[in-house]
Amino acid sequence: MSTPDALQQIEGTFGDLDLWDARTTAGFVPEPGSPLALDDEDWKPWRLSQLAIGGLAASHDHLEAIRVHIEARRLFPLATDTLLRGALLGAAQAVWLLAPEDQATRLDFSRCAAAEMHRRHREWLSDLRKIPAEPHEGTEKVYAHVFKREGELQAKREAIGQARKFDSTNIIERAAAAAFGPATATEARTVWRALSGAAHGLSWPMLGRVGTQQTSAVDDDGMADFRSGGSLDASLNGYFLAYRLSVKGWELLDLRGSVPA
Repeated sequence: MSTPDALQQIEGTFGDLDLWDARTTAGFVPEPGSPLALDDEDWKPWRLSQLAIGGLAASHDHLEAIRVHIEARRLFPLATDTLLRGALLGAAQAVWLLAPEDQATRLDFSRCAAAEMHRRHREWLSDLRKIPAEPHEGTEKVYAHVFKREGELQAKREAIGQARKFDSTNIIERAAAAAFGPATATEARTVWRALSGAAHGLSWPMLGRVGTQQTSAVDDDGMADFRSGGSLDASLNGYFLAYRLSVKGWELLDLRGSVPA
């Protein structure tokens, strides 16, 4: 079930989605001499600016997919939440990276995110290498390059005593606190956990939500049948958390990427 008010609220964000589409298509380069340009010098294989705009682009991509479903008047009880999860994490990653005022913290977070990028890429390539009967020259070259970069970044981090792990839940909490205040961290975490449940094919996020209805009488064991459907009302919190973090992320990208007056 979706109310006209929920539809109107979400449709009110579509103008920003259009603007973000144009910006992600054009790419982003920080102004020379800006804080973000200086940050980018720290680890050029995965520059902070590109990690941030990559998160914003991922968030926009997922929000745009939800828009397509809305315009087609087709929502899903789990798939919509799965898209919201991707939108939330992408936007939160950008805010998490860009929000700290001091460069040392930004670079700590950036190196952590870059290490995760290298690790995940290397793991995928490692599996890819095992598939063909004969080694594939291109895959071997890319694997060797990624392995080398991962080791170089690890050595760089170890030399300055950095060992932070990429923790999606913590990133969501930190981003929400930075954007909306510390009191919102727990609420953001509850939204994130529910969306993650849906993304992992678990049914519990549908329990007790708008759009879920009891369809049979309770039996002697206290059990009953339920049916769940897609609902904009049920998706409002997740949608606007991802959307507003995206708004904040774009603001921070422009702030850090500009030379102070």
